[in-house]
Amino acid sequence: MARLYRMGRRWILLTSIKDSSMSIKHSSMSIKHSSASIKHSSASTKHSSMSIKHSSASTKHSSMSIKHSSASIKHSSMSIKHSSASIKHSSASIKHSSVSIKHSSVSIKHSSASIKHSSMSIKHSSAMNQAQAFIRINLSQNPCQFWFTAIQWKHSLNRGIF
Repeated sequence: MARLYRMGRRWILLTSIKDSSMSIKHSSMSIKHSSASIKHSSASTKHSSMSIKHSSASTKHSSMSIKHSSASIKHSSMSIKHSSASIKHSSASIKHSSVSIKHSSVSIKHSSASIKHSSMSIKHSSAMNQAQAFIRINLSQNPCQFWFTAIQWKHSLNRGIF
């Protein structure tokens, strides 16, 4: 005898005990399949949740890497500015040293000129002393001989003997 049964969404027509047994087995398999689908859906949901957490962690890591890179760039920029300032300071020191060397050279030249001038003054004073002694000695002698001797002395002075 055939009977019509509803199994979930389906209508099943049972014609015998064998058909009923097959329907029950089919229903049991459907239930197992539904349970497996639910478990698979739950696993997929957990996997999606883990993926979202992983993406969030990756985003945070990327953000930290960007901040670290920005800090490194700022540090490098400060180092470059410090090096530039040091180079400018060194250049100014070199220029100052060069000016000091030039000033020292001018002072040495001036000192040398002063020494030469002093030497010439000493020679001139010595020549004047000799001339005065010469004149004093020869004033007591014959005036003609004095003038002759004075002319010789002047000639000698011009030649640089005194």
